[in-house]
Amino acid sequence: MTRSDLSWRGRDVAARAQRPAWRAWFVAGLGLAVLLPASGAAAARYAPDEKIIVSGVVSDSEGRPLPDLEVVLEAARSGFNVRTLAREPREATRAATTTNARGEYSLAWSWDAYYNTFTIQAGVTVREPEGARFHVLAAEDLSRRILRGSPVVAALTVADTDFLETWREFQAALDSPDEERVYRQMGTPDHLRATVLPAGEEVSWWYFERGRVYRFRDGRLESVGEFEPVTPF
Repeated sequence: MTRSDLSWRGRDVAARAQRPAWRAWFVAGLGLAVLLPASGAAAARYAPDEKIIVSGVVSDSEGRPLPDLEVVLEAARSGFNVRTLAREPREATRAATTTNARGEYSLAWSWDAYYNTFTIQAGVTVREPEGARFHVLAAEDLSRRILRGSPVVAALTVADTDFLETWREFQAALDSPDEERVYRQMGTPDHLRATVLPAGEEVSWWYFERGRVYRFRDGRLESVGEFEPVTPF
């Protein structure tokens, strides 16, 4: 074996010996990222329990105000996930209000430096068999704006109002004990169909994923049909 061979072999051994140290530093760095808050310097801007005010207007894509919508400020703790190598929100808390006739809203949240991610959301609460679920129609990340100071003004635009209009029509049509009972059991239907018959109006509620259709005649439950469940695309 030549001196050149020994030289290259020695370099290879030395390189392998250094790799674990680099890995240790990398893992330690990830752990430090998990422990350190995302905006430690900015967190000192507010005193504990100081009120943060967020206000604005919710409207459709044409600028028309949307009244009676729920507006939720969601505060979460965003931490670094070593497995996904990405920041993920967790342990959320919420403050909520409702838009007025002009689509305006205003809410207050008590500052807690533990939370570092803030999202304002507008939507409606829909009922499902598993319980109530907040259906988000519009949202905006306010994390940086809130850390810069209060108050924060945020306008939200609901681009697609089809769901909202259908949901509101459905809520307004609930006027019989049978309809209320099915709604509590099955939640909001996937599709509604109204048919005018000589004996009155028939309304059918379709639940595609559950494979059921409920038919009402003037608010009274007439029949329940079953079919092969349909999975949405």
